[in-house]
Amino acid sequence: RTGQDIKVTIVSKLADPAAYGAERIVLRNASFDDLTLADWAAQKNGEVDCPFTFEDFYFMDVVAPQ
Repeated sequence: RTGQDIKVTIVSKLADPAAYGAERIVLRNASFDDLTLADWAAQKNGEVDCPFTFEDFYFMDVVAPQ
């Protein structure tokens, strides 16, 4: 309501232990471009679509190939 651009940190985790690459990634200074707070459609499963941008990232865990 005050027009502030709030920046957040997002941590995402891959739930596939057989995959190679990064297990967890951190997205820094993320800002949501559009965020629906309520959708009142009847008899429909709820969905959340939150497009965002971020300024930096780094990997917390890296899965080494076996």
